[in-house]
Amino acid sequence: MRQSVSISLPKDMLNQLRFECKREHANGSEIIRRSLLAYFFQLTFDRLRRVVQIETTKRGVHVSEEDIFNQIP
Repeated sequence: MRQSVSISLPKDMLNQLRFECKREHANGSEIIRRSLLAYFFQLTFDRLRRVVQIETTKRGVHVSEEDIFNQIP
């Protein structure tokens, strides 16, 4: 079930949103949904990265982010 929310934006951000809506042929809700999905993904990724860093340090394993990304197919 979808619910509506009301947000307030600074004028310049609202103008940017309107510009992107026209450019992307999307409505404001779609742009904001995409933005929130990207934000939540990044937040989750950053949290997981911190957990991995803590665990590898505890175990005395020294790997860089590049090492980890090189293991991802």
